[in-house]
Order: sequence, then structure tokens, then C-alpha cells
Amino acid sequence: MGDKSHVQQILQQENPFAVMHFAASSLVSESVERSGLYFRNNVINTFNLLEAMLVSGVKYFIFSTSAAVYGNPHHVPISEDHPLEPVNPYGEGKIFVEKALRWYEEVHGFKYISLGYFKLKRNLPQSEA
Repeated sequence: MGDKSHVQQILQQENPFAVMHFAASSLVSESVERSGLYFRNNVINTFNLLEAMLVSGVKYFIFSTSAAVYGNPHHVPISEDHPLEPVNPYGEGKIFVEKALRWYEEVHGFKYISLGYFKLKRNLPQSEA
């Protein structure tokens, strides 16, 4: 996705109904050590994809988010209205894209969904597990 014109060429050639974006650099500790790399890959390259979608007329987008947007959760399970308080560049990048998607919808008519899927460890008695 680092080559916006190539992505645009593929979208125009294939003419998809929607784009599902699940690619990301995702090692939390590495995101702290190499934050520039993470912002470039996870944020800037996502914007390359979104801009190529605009030019190609693709208006439906499925985005893979992360529990990292919540940072250290105040409670488990994490609800949709939990404060967004990332503690690393990986989580911050995910929030940045999610906030921008709202504006892509407002301004360009994009329809999107952010999927957050993660397993929460629970200490349940064996009979309830």
C-alpha cells in the first residue's frame, strides 16, 4: 500500500464492491521502538488506500482495529463506550485511522465498519467455562 498509484491501478482494474483492510504492523513493543515505521505503515499507507478508493469509486471499507486503542482497560469486558487511551504508537495509529474514517464518511460518503476482535482472558470456574 506504499505505492498509491499501484493500489489505485489494482482497484480500477478489479473494481471491487468493498475493501477489507486487515494488514498492519502489530508488535506493540516494536511500535514504541520504531514509531515512525508504524505510523508510516499503519496510518499513511491506510490513507494511500483510502485515497485510491476515492479515485476508483469504491465506497465500502472494512477496517481491522485493535484492543490497543483502549490502552489499559478500566474494566473487562471492554464496552464500546470505553475511553480511548492508547499507551503505544500502534494503538494511537488505529485511533487516528478510525477518527479519519468518520470524516471520509461525512465528506465522501464512505460506508465503513471497524472490527475489533480480541480474546479477553477470564477466570471462570471450570463448570462455567
